Amino acid sequence: MEKHNIGKHFILDINNVWFNKFYKFDEKYIEDFIVELISKNWLNVLSSNFHFFWNIKSFTWVVLLSESHFSIHTWPEFSYVSMDLFSCNLSKDLSTNIEIILKELLSEFFDGDILVDKKIINR
Repeated sequence: MEKHNIGKHFILDINNVWFNKFYKFDEKYIEDFIVELISKNWLNVLSSNFHFFWNIKSFTWVVLLSESHFSIHTWPEFSYVSMDLFSCNLSKDLSTNIEIILKELLSEFFDGDILVDKKIINR
């Protein structure tokens, strides 16, 4: 079977995350900040769904992009954040944009001796 290059999948596993800064913000601020951050980094937001788990102070956020999707899932009890972006727009190299999104997101909401494991998969 012939394999087609249809996009890039950026997967980020982020460990040793402290959530202290994150808890200072409300849902609306978090969602607005992330939508603006995604939009200013050449990604076209179509819609998003943000869910805050109040009992464990965690959130899951999924963004539908014209290019595909972006998601963030948090596990404060494990000091862990998972992010992924899939883009089928091969005309743009989004590697730099992913770095900007990651840096701004982490500096706004999280502290700690953060370790990031990045994977880029051609699909």
